[in-house]
Amino acid sequence: MLIDTGCPFEILIEETTALSMNFGIAPHRITTNFGIMDGYNMKVEVASLGYSRRILCWSNRKLGSVLSAEGFDGMIGLVVLKSFISYRGDKSGFALEF
Repeated sequence: MLIDTGCPFEILIEETTALSMNFGIAPHRITTNFGIMDGYNMKVEVASLGYSRRILCWSNRKLGSVLSAEGFDGMIGLVVLKSFISYRGDKSGFALEF
């Protein structure tokens, strides 16, 4: 998974993974620079961090092609990343805290 702090969505993921892991189709679609994306409700767990949440993930075939060409199967956006961020309030950056 690629982390993209400029991505305003929770998780963008390639279509095969989205279809195999989803807990249900989201009630709507979104339009992005990758085209129209279908939404999926997915349970994302990182047991070693005690992280377990249902998250809206988005996918379409074009996104899958772009991600796989770069060696990734998904992109984690800022919405999810904020769950782990501790901002220190200065220009030196942020820290991920688990």
